[in-house]
Amino acid sequence: MASIASEQSNSKVSSTSIYTNVFWGTFFAHMVIASANSMTFRFADLVIHLKGNEQTAGLIVSVGTMSALICRTILGQALDHFGLRRVWLITGVLFVAGSVGFLIASQIYPTLYAARILYSIGLAWAITGTNLYVQNQVSHQHRTEALASMGSAGFLGLIIGPIIGDTIFHYSPSESKFEILFSVEIALTLVYLITIYRLSYGEVHLRTQERRPVLQLLIRYQPLWITLVALLMGMTFAFSNVFLTRFVDYQNLGEQSPFYTVYAISAFSCRMVSRKWSRTLGRYVMITTGLISHALAMLSFLFVTSPWMLLIPAALIGYGFAVLFPSVVSLITASYPDANRGTATNIALGSIEVGTFLSAPIIGHIIMMFDGVGYDQAFLSAAVLLIMMTFVFAVVTFGTPDNDREQV
Repeated sequence: MASIASEQSNSKVSSTSIYTNVFWGTFFAHMVIASANSMTFRFADLVIHLKGNEQTAGLIVSVGTMSALICRTILGQALDHFGLRRVWLITGVLFVAGSVGFLIASQIYPTLYAARILYSIGLAWAITGTNLYVQNQVSHQHRTEALASMGSAGFLGLIIGPIIGDTIFHYSPSESKFEILFSVEIALTLVYLITIYRLSYGEVHLRTQERRPVLQLLIRYQPLWITLVALLMGMTFAFSNVFLTRFVDYQNLGEQSPFYTVYAISAFSCRMVSRKWSRTLGRYVMITTGLISHALAMLSFLFVTSPWMLLIPAALIGYGFAVLFPSVVSLITASYPDANRGTATNIALGSIEVGTFLSAPIIGHIIMMFDGVGYDQAFLSAAVLLIMMTFVFAVVTFGTPDNDREQV
């Protein structure tokens, strides 16, 4: 059987090296797309501008995420069969198209729904491409570290994007602030598309002769408890990426960029410190501490009454994501055969999106149940769920061997 891991064997770098020119090029691409994506954290504001509400915003995000999930059913096998380059470039085009849709949207239905669908599909596939590409450059033992280091680019984007967004909203005329915001965001998506075109140029892929159905792979290899953690990560994303701006406005906390700056600094710092923890503490311990951190973040939102207090949940969410993401993605990917690494990476990231898809409309509904200001109730519900999951996960995985962990 021809190996579909030929991107790895034909890689531009040695499998024993992580921090190479190829890595830093991918790092830049990931930072750009993260910056563009974090500028769209004002999506709920756009929905309100177009005469919608929080529940409408949650529904649109859920529809977009569901569309991305449906398309993920073919993405993994497309990556395994056709290779990363072709699929990666298509995702970049979809990402640009969705961003253009945000710019030209004058009504919620159907324009904004269509734009969110294209954007969500493009973003989901683009992140899969970045994470698969960086895994293809290193040996198995260094994949968690490579994912952790690459994720730092995303945190830098979380600093850059909201600052650009806040600056535009502060200095632009009210009637044109959304046009300027999404014009800049489109420019960033084009930079991203050019970068991945250059990165993947010359990649050679040998098609696999065996194509196994995604459902068959999912049933046989997908780890249950890690998947549940991924779902809760998606729930946290729904809070920080969709509803935070509305919460900030409701509490009159000023600009949102300080939250994302502290979030990103916390996560970036933690990534630099923890990128080798998978080989010392182990990934299951990292996941447990990440869940605790996210639970504390949800609880701390209940006490936020001034701008500086918003920085506490920001730091907690940043730490949680920093240890959760590389651990969850690498554990799910490691559960699958190397010949299906594209499918495995796709499913790992898709599991997080399922969490966003399921939770976003529920969060929006809880908020609207209490006259549109049920933020405390939503945060408390999430905290209880996270605390319960932390306890169960710690008990179930106690003593579970971790292949990444060094034996001492």
